[in-house]
Amino acid sequence: MQAGVTSQLTITINNPATYAITGVAVIDPFPSGMSVTATPNFTTSNCGTFTVVSGNSQGDTLVSLTGGTIPASSSCTIQVNVSSTTVGTNSNTVGNVSTTNSGTGNTTAAARTATLTVTAPGSPVLSKITSPNPVGVNQLSTMTFTINNKTTATTDMGFTDTFPSGVVYRGTTSTSCTSSSGTAFSLTDQTGAANAAGAALVAGTSTGIKALGIDLAGSASCTIVITVSSATPGSYLNSSTSPTAATSNIPSGSLQGGLTAPSINDTLVVVGTTLTKAFGPSTVVIGQSSDLTFTIINGAGAPQQGGLAFTETLPTNVVVASAPSATQCGGTVSAPVGLGTITFSGGAMASGLASCTIVVPVKSGVGGTYNNTPANVTGVSVGMTNNAMATLTVNTGVALNFTKSVRTICDPQNFAGNGTTIFPKAIPGAYMQYTFTISNAAGAVNSANLTTIIDALDPNLSFDVDLRTGSATACAASPPESAAGKGFVLTCTGGTRACTTPIYFSSNPGDDAMGITGTSITLTFGDTPGAPKALPTEAGYAAGELKPGESVTIRFNGIVR
Repeated sequence: MQAGVTSQLTITINNPATYAITGVAVIDPFPSGMSVTATPNFTTSNCGTFTVVSGNSQGDTLVSLTGGTIPASSSCTIQVNVSSTTVGTNSNTVGNVSTTNSGTGNTTAAARTATLTVTAPGSPVLSKITSPNPVGVNQLSTMTFTINNKTTATTDMGFTDTFPSGVVYRGTTSTSCTSSSGTAFSLTDQTGAANAAGAALVAGTSTGIKALGIDLAGSASCTIVITVSSATPGSYLNSSTSPTAATSNIPSGSLQGGLTAPSINDTLVVVGTTLTKAFGPSTVVIGQSSDLTFTIINGAGAPQQGGLAFTETLPTNVVVASAPSATQCGGTVSAPVGLGTITFSGGAMASGLASCTIVVPVKSGVGGTYNNTPANVTGVSVGMTNNAMATLTVNTGVALNFTKSVRTICDPQNFAGNGTTIFPKAIPGAYMQYTFTISNAAGAVNSANLTTIIDALDPNLSFDVDLRTGSATACAASPPESAAGKGFVLTCTGGTRACTTPIYFSSNPGDDAMGITGTSITLTFGDTPGAPKALPTEAGYAAGELKPGESVTIRFNGIVR
């Protein structure tokens, strides 16, 4: 076939085993000058779900696949369109196939090698390919022009390529094209009729190139390699076969020295990113932190992205709760604690990365529903779609937490009579200590107005308000009562209530009482004369009030029947 003409490459992997082989991986590096064409037509058949690392995009110079599955006693086929600019014999040897359950293939190199014979065209031919593809917004893609000469020498060849609107020149990587006679070789700006005579290429400004004075020996080739980019997501077709010369990027009138461009059909795909956000949890109480998570989603093909940025202005009364990690999504996060602004700058995503997240803890001291809309996000980077919408609900109520624990104090068999116990067990006659803790979160805005808590205890527990509170002699028969041995003990922490010293409850006259019904304990909070109560009242406290940040602990004992 002639240089630049499409050929279909077929790779066949045979599985002679009587079981399916899994984790199939293969790499096929192309010989110099061969690459995937602008229309890859990449397919796999009977290969399971391959992960394609390379080989399905224009300009790729190798096929690399992983994670395939081939059924027992069958074959997997991989096909892709390629072309070569190297005149002569192109030998392509596929690497050994590896698997996770059947070792590495041992087919000889000769069996893994195919030859593509490339001949010089009948006239000098210009071809073009852009890679990588797709590419991120404002990220560099390499545009390679190749001229393959006919079998005899040709002089003074040239062409003009006006890029699709939105694509700009970024730099010249290399050129092997030269001039030895006639017009000197030059590579200049071609942005339209105003620059028809040629001007210096300007990075970020020039929207086309003009090449003149190219001389080649018979069957020789040369390349011009430049970089381009676009600030706008989209598909950019660069063609020499447009319906009219006016819309052709490389019109026939610009071709000089017998140069032809019969089949240039190169498309550069530029994809951007999408920004979303969410609160977690989405419902909190006043003062409680919620993680505001921004997710940057890469476009199709997950190309490399750079220059990612945005600024979030939090809804009124929502502020940063604590300092986030300063480096996230490859960029810098600035979020001063106590303020309502989050700034992200200099973000980057590596090729193949589908998404990344930025997490900032936030909170509010005012209850309400906070709709965090896309309008709260400004300064988004070029090519980023702002779909950032989330809602945070902040409840103004209390945040009560109730915990209960139990432990064995002593039992008749393990009581040593010397003030110690050895591994007490919950056997008949054992004393069990129960602990209730009720707290109101420091972030709550309101006090808890406690009324009644009823807890059903184990039916095997004998309940008596006059049981002692845990001294070693409590396992002796009928211990005498004492102020320190009454059945219930209450302490408070976190508030100004004067009950850091334990308050005791029993059935003695004058003592505060606890309600007992069968095997249930009833804790009724109040200060009605003669009624049970567990929270002492004093100035600044209402009956049964548990202020934000305050907790009470109630401890009592029972005996196992």
